[in-house]
Amino acid sequence: MKAELKPEFVELRATGLSLAKIAERLSVSKTTLIAWERELSNEIAEARFLEMQSVLEAYKACKAERVKFLGKMYERLTEELSKRDLSEVEPVKLLEMLAKVEARLETELSKVNLTISQGLQTYEAINKRESNVWNENEI
Repeated sequence: MKAELKPEFVELRATGLSLAKIAERLSVSKTTLIAWERELSNEIAEARFLEMQSVLEAYKACKAERVKFLGKMYERLTEELSKRDLSEVEPVKLLEMLAKVEARLETELSKVNLTISQGLQTYEAINKRESNVWNENEI
């Protein structure tokens, strides 16, 4: 009966739930869960990766919308600024806004590159662990 709970354990553990909370939810001892965690470490790592991939996809969609918005705002500000006489006070404010939007856009783009890089590192770590397991089994 307990073995039937292993897939649910993997799913819960992959989401980051503590062993204590999982033990309570599944009505299984922490000792059993510790053994399962050792036994199912590859499955948990894979599930975590898939969970992270799902989160990253949603994050990238939101991020893409913000980048599009900031890009449009940047275009509008540069267009408006090109129409203005720079001797007026208001263009200075436009320049300040332009600098802020440009900085924000750079920040947004660097965050996207960072999360993609982290996702790739996680994927590579999982693949390396799996290849090590295969090599150990071949011996």
